[in-house]
Amino acid sequence: GVNQINGLSEFNKLTIEFLSVQQLAIKPSTQPGLVKGLGILRYNFRLTGTYEGFKLFLQAVETNISLMDLVNLKIEPATKSAKGNLSYTMNMDTYYQSE
Repeated sequence: GVNQINGLSEFNKLTIEFLSVQQLAIKPSTQPGLVKGLGILRYNFRLTGTYEGFKLFLQAVETNISLMDLVNLKIEPATKSAKGNLSYTMNMDTYYQSE
């Protein structure tokens, strides 16, 4: 999760402004015979960089080994010191099987 976001952002020349993780409630299994529920980790973070770098970041997330869903995305101009760059604030969920 965190290492993947960090690695993919560095590879695509994006800067992480902040990154936090929260564990959401376990979803009970809907499949008959399975007793384990589905755990969700939500990553809240902001990246700064070019739009091209951001598009490549999203493509890398889509083909990543871990399933990650984009829940929310806000794109806005970056601070004046980061000329030509945009700021991308997003929430992404990743899943695991609970014990």
